[in-house]
Amino acid sequence: MDGFAKWASSSEFADEELDKAKGELAGRGRPDRHADLIDWLMDQHGVPEPQRQELFFAILRAHVAKWETIRQRTLGNFAYISDDLKEAPPKRLSDWELAGFAKAGTRDPLFRIML
Repeated sequence: MDGFAKWASSSEFADEELDKAKGELAGRGRPDRHADLIDWLMDQHGVPEPQRQELFFAILRAHVAKWETIRQRTLGNFAYISDDLKEAPPKRLSDWELAGFAKAGTRDPLFRIML
């Protein structure tokens, strides 16, 4: 393993990336860095413009959760699961909601429920 690979698999690297992700979530990052991804997700899933900021923060929270998990696994804690990555119980769609999704031709109604 070369020097970079050894450092990249260290807890110090995970700590640095986790700190960066938390800083970005706290508003110290560059929101425009994710603009293309946000635009693509909104277009693909028909997310309304008023929910843009909520989608943006959900992506940042997932980024923090990813680095928390990587850090814990680097330290040998393979059972760790971030609270943000735990699955919520599935929501039962009403017949009215299902009919609305079918009528609108929406391919992925579950994404809309997450928002």
